[in-house]
Amino acid sequence: MTHLKLEELVSYFVLAQPKGYNLLSERDFVRLIEDIGLEDANEFRQIIVRQLHEGRNIHVISAILAA
Repeated sequence: MTHLKLEELVSYFVLAQPKGYNLLSERDFVRLIEDIGLEDANEFRQIIVRQLHEGRNIHVISAILAA
């Protein structure tokens, strides 16, 4: 899997949100990526997208990835 830059990864997550669920902003995803690190965000991006589709909020996703 190709590693994305910060801007690319933020766009990826924004666009990956379920239709009609775009409650999380680019700023929210920047914070998440800064919290877990760019390398980990790239590594776990499929997990993050799955959590978004399950309706998890950004704080829960961050906690899940920290565990």
